[in-house]
Amino acid sequence: NLIDRIDVYDPIQDDDVPAYVNVGKATTQGVELALGADITDKFWAGLNYTYMRTEDRDLKRELEGRPRHRANLDLRYRFPFGLTTSVQLSYVNRQFFDKEVARRTYEWTRSPDFFLVNARAEQKLLEIWGVEGRVFIEAQNLTDRDYYEVGKPSPGRNFMAGLSFKY
Repeated sequence: NLIDRIDVYDPIQDDDVPAYVNVGKATTQGVELALGADITDKFWAGLNYTYMRTEDRDLKRELEGRPRHRANLDLRYRFPFGLTTSVQLSYVNRQFFDKEVARRTYEWTRSPDFFLVNARAEQKLLEIWGVEGRVFIEAQNLTDRDYYEVGKPSPGRNFMAGLSFKY
């Protein structure tokens, strides 16, 4: 089942509330390509691309929130002492969505294309009994770009840090 988001009027709150409904008839066609390789023993590069055509056959329009083109370039460098640094460049093509232009009045509109730049540094801390511990710091949306993806907020530049364990 393909599910789409609609706004449903809630008489108790006197407001619209997002709800999910099944799409009656839809067509989704596309292709995904991915390539990744170690360029040297320390440097890795990856590239992926998605092309997708969608149609809500009942409404005769593209499905909401499905960009036609999406591409990522990922570059990673591994230092001998366990530090890995990476930069990711992302491109997302326009997406269609219902934009509220007045109370309970929507207009089918399109978001602009956007690029994002993210960076990450991750340090291996330890490996005991097959458990690997790492600490990381990550910066997302380094250019502080305003963008829109259906159902997702577009945070400005943001930073996070954390621990990860593989076992």
